Amino acid sequence: MSRILKTKKNLVTMAFGGSHKGIDIVGHGYSLDDIIAHSDGIVVDCKNTYKACDEKTGASYGNFVELDHGQGYHTIYAHMKAGSVAVTKGQFVKKGTVLGYMWNSGRSNGKHLHFEVKKDGVKIDPTSYIDSDLPLLVKPSERKYVLKTAVAGYMNANNAKKHIQQVATYQAGEYYIFCESQGMLNITKTQGVAGAWINPNDNVENEYINIPPTLETCRVYRLDQVPVASNECGKLAPKQYGGLSYKVLKKRSEKVVEIHTNSFGRVQIYVGTENGLSITKQPLYTTQYDKG
Repeated sequence: MSRILKTKKNLVTMAFGGSHKGIDIVGHGYSLDDIIAHSDGIVVDCKNTYKACDEKTGASYGNFVELDHGQGYHTIYAHMKAGSVAVTKGQFVKKGTVLGYMWNSGRSNGKHLHFEVKKDGVKIDPTSYIDSDLPLLVKPSERKYVLKTAVAGYMNANNAKKHIQQVATYQAGEYYIFCESQGMLNITKTQGVAGAWINPNDNVENEYINIPPTLETCRVYRLDQVPVASNECGKLAPKQYGGLSYKVLKKRSEKVVEIHTNSFGRVQIYVGTENGLSITKQPLYTTQYDKG
């Protein structure tokens, strides 16, 4: 029973091997058929405008869909009919979703489906997967993910990658991975139900530098200057606000870190523990004011 044709019946017309890094398939009795998603996945690439054999353009796949199934597995469905591709880039599709119709676009010698499977970017023989599951170690809906800190959630993977248009906030805790795309994760508290997208690079435990209220002022320095007295670009006023705390953006050395202030932008600050400054996992003072 075919996992990639709607009628569930197929005939392999060209096997995997040599320079042919996939298999060619037609329907039973050399018929044409709708092409369906082998497994749940994210559309990471697709094309829908090639009218016929456009091999001169170098587009060997013609109209195609590529799905990311997680854990390094991708499937590719090539040579579809122009205008038949029924999915869009970034879309999550369920197993059995119609992707398009078998045809002859791209570098093709007749109407058929060219089917490929990739594992970690390497094309592998897809023959055994025509009618069986990909060998995922853990089903995507069962994979767990732990947030160490609160992170922003976004509408889609592209937004998460660019950190734009936040739609949710996820607090630290355990979640399920619903799906993956572009290195981004869609996480959810409800198994099998889509959530919002996060950027895994945001999942780091924050540290804060704390400036005590015993100090009248505290110097900050431009990023291109050595952080020593007389090189300061401004002064913070921790006493005025009962102490100030800033998230550590980068550690330049054991004694120097980068922070962002409203008054001076991104700057360096010297962690002078002799003056009572400290670095902790949670802010000790306000993070709302920094006028100096």
